[in-house]
Amino acid sequence: MEKNGMKSKALYDFLTGITIIFCLTSIISLSGSAKCAAAGPQSPVTGNDGLILIPAGSFEMGNHHSDKHGTADELPIHKVTLDAFYIGKYEVTNQEFSDALNYANSRGMIDVKSGEVFLKGGSDALFQTSEIKHSKISYDGKNFSPLENKEKLPATSFGWYGSMAYCNWRSLMNGLQPCYDLKSWTCDFSKNGYRMPTEAEWEYAARGGADTYYVFPWGNEPDGTRANLKGLDNPYMAGPIPHLTPAGFFNGELHKKEDFNWPGNHATFQTSDGGNGYGLYDMISNVWEWCNDLMLTDYYASSPSINPRGPSAEAAAKSSRGRRNTSGGKNAKGGKNAKGGKDAKGGKSGNDGNRAQGPRIRPIIRGGCWGDIPFHEKYSARVAERDQAPHTHLRNWTLGVRVVRAPK
Repeated sequence: MEKNGMKSKALYDFLTGITIIFCLTSIISLSGSAKCAAAGPQSPVTGNDGLILIPAGSFEMGNHHSDKHGTADELPIHKVTLDAFYIGKYEVTNQEFSDALNYANSRGMIDVKSGEVFLKGGSDALFQTSEIKHSKISYDGKNFSPLENKEKLPATSFGWYGSMAYCNWRSLMNGLQPCYDLKSWTCDFSKNGYRMPTEAEWEYAARGGADTYYVFPWGNEPDGTRANLKGLDNPYMAGPIPHLTPAGFFNGELHKKEDFNWPGNHATFQTSDGGNGYGLYDMISNVWEWCNDLMLTDYYASSPSINPRGPSAEAAAKSSRGRRNTSGGKNAKGGKNAKGGKDAKGGKSGNDGNRAQGPRIRPIIRGGCWGDIPFHEKYSARVAERDQAPHTHLRNWTLGVRVVRAPK
């Protein structure tokens, strides 16, 4: 009996050991697969304002496919760790922007002159109404409103300063602290209101918590049923520009022309779900999205590893260059540069409390737009793609914004 008892105990100890090893292996495997983003892409947590909570975590920022696509300023790949933040599920729509303009107008915060919106008594043009070509928001002398059937399209025709003003107005509308000083055009990250995402926050959110560093939010191949990509069939790639799709259009449903009144001839259009692991839509294409950072071409080589917020305005001013365009024209040196002419009045700009003069201050834009052809040259609406506006006042039909705020 004693020998049988010893054998039973030995067998029990052996099986227990195997179980422990199996459990430890599983835990290690699971923790390894989630290292790109702590908490991973589980069920999205939505705030009472509709924004999605992005969990704190770390990722390898930069272009993981540089052998095929991209430019030098998307390298080196570098580890970045971020605090948690909330971000818009969609790009800001014409209806949302109209609501904020009406809020500001009703409180005497703005002036409207010849289709341009200014801060009261200010000289920096923030936004263009439909009186100026391509804007989809009208002004009748009293109220701002989206043009018919344009309510859910992403808002465009506002500059970097206009994006700051919108964020402040939306913060006040929701009882939050405005983040921007609209005199120095600087951001106070200690406030709890809305602001533009940092470049690192934008890319971290765009990747959706995926373990694999894909070219697009869903994989390495372009898919015109998941995003508004030029050259890939969708019913909005017709009629006059801009060819924008409504917020959340690529949601996996079969859409009908009678419900959307799109300009194309399609009677129906079957979408795939273009939401990423965090439940964010249109993170690539549709419109370029303003970021809070300024462009510094070699910033990735010296970027802080924890909550990077871009270079100072003074450092960015020394890194002036022509590169990509938000409208396609090439500059004299063969690079692409954005259409829009001279910087209006050479306005002041800044970042993290710093200011600097002149048109060389170039804000970061991310995500590409409806005019980008996948894998065409170096620019293809990729997750890692970096670009810059040529100046802070650029207002055209390819630029929009997606807001963020702190989780407090």
